[in-house]
Amino acid sequence: MDVRIHDILTRNARLEPDRIAATLGEERRTFGELDERANRAAHRLATEGVAHRDRVVWWGPTDLAALEVCYGVTRAGGALAPVNPAFGEQEAAAALTELRPRLVVAHPDCEDAARAVATPLGLGVVVTGPDWLQGAATTVLPRVGDAEDTCTVFLTSGSTGVSKAAELSHRASWLRAVAREHQTGAPGVAGEVVMFGYFHMAGWWMTEHAWAVDRPAHLVHHADADELLWAVDRWQASSLYCIPAVWERILDAGGGADASRRGGSLRGRSLKEVLTGTSRVDLALVGALRDRFPGAWMSVAYGSTEIGRGAVLVDGDIEARPGSVGLPPPAVDACIDADGELLLRGPTMFTGYLGRPDATAAAIDADGWYHTGDLATADGDGYLTITGRRSEGIRSGGEWIAPVEVETAVRTHPAVADVGVVGLPDPQWGEVVCAAIVPRPGMEVPTVDELRAHVAPMLVGPKQPRVVVEVAHVPRTDATGQIRRAHLQRRLVAGAGGGGSA
Repeated sequence: MDVRIHDILTRNARLEPDRIAATLGEERRTFGELDERANRAAHRLATEGVAHRDRVVWWGPTDLAALEVCYGVTRAGGALAPVNPAFGEQEAAAALTELRPRLVVAHPDCEDAARAVATPLGLGVVVTGPDWLQGAATTVLPRVGDAEDTCTVFLTSGSTGVSKAAELSHRASWLRAVAREHQTGAPGVAGEVVMFGYFHMAGWWMTEHAWAVDRPAHLVHHADADELLWAVDRWQASSLYCIPAVWERILDAGGGADASRRGGSLRGRSLKEVLTGTSRVDLALVGALRDRFPGAWMSVAYGSTEIGRGAVLVDGDIEARPGSVGLPPPAVDACIDADGELLLRGPTMFTGYLGRPDATAAAIDADGWYHTGDLATADGDGYLTITGRRSEGIRSGGEWIAPVEVETAVRTHPAVADVGVVGLPDPQWGEVVCAAIVPRPGMEVPTVDELRAHVAPMLVGPKQPRVVVEVAHVPRTDATGQIRRAHLQRRLVAGAGGGGSA
């Protein structure tokens, strides 16, 4: 199957060149315009020495120029490697060292930082702007390589903080884009709002997924309630995916978010798909979304940079199977090994970690199974439930404890706004369960005894917190909102935050 990820753009530009492909605020690109600019970008980058199998870093905020950079890179035979524009110089230097690119392409707002980091590493910097493609040819460069070549490289650290660069092939990325896990709920061509930034795999997947079903992708600068709802209303978008934390912001904003600045209330009435995900979604959130967007089709998705979508719980099953992440989508197989770890396998899987053969071998076994690092159970019908992270399990008194299970119980306490659970070293127990709690405004963090009494009907004794600390916030990953447990644990071990123990 000789496919390239930019074939999706090429097809749409040929069939409907004047249709909107992407928007950001009031700015827009048609498929024809974007296709032409991607060809120009390919020629511009080729003059900078970008060739087959080279990597090119995109360093910038969400911007329509990122699209022409990406598909210019892939048409030149290279692979795009975006970095988080919020990185400090030390993080960025580590990222460029890991990615080993041929070139850095920077947004004008990031030029100074990009040059400060790239120049000492001997890397050239090209800056996008209104005239960056001026004079470049519009012809299509000769097709090079094959579908197994890498088209994108994404830095991924999950909740561990250890960066690895996951390589995705054209074939895997194309299959992710064209796959549909459901038929019902598809709302036609009204458009999808893309919550994620373009340093994250999901931002690119959502864009390409929209294009594959002939929908425009509506981008936002920031994942806040005001801008997301404005984008829905401005473009009458029909689909919006948000992680639970972002949906909570939208629900808190109500039906009239920032009406004074936007000149009218923001309601998102055009939404026909209300989608969410991560490893666990509370039914209270589902109920609140159904009330806020009546009649909208819902799903809960679970996945990762390495596999794409690994499981989907579709509307009709959500209330019937609370806490589940559903079934693997077509072409993805799942199994649970003897240690309770979820393994996934399929053609959407990543190729490996750039320059990390040991990490690749640890992630993909000899039979082609990707070891997710997530612990899971499956019911009699094969529906999966994620119970925690294998690397984050707490061993206390010889018992293995899943932090996610403890967090679910602790969150039911009326004084708890947010919580992160980790294990702390203890000479008697090996580790003890520690609950780092953000209290609700005007309320006090419960004592250890109060909290243990509250969760006792839900958790056996060893799983109940023996240490409770108050924190201002629970550290989470930027894009997916996963708790950065290693970071939280280091803070607590070093003595950050007070608290009690039992």
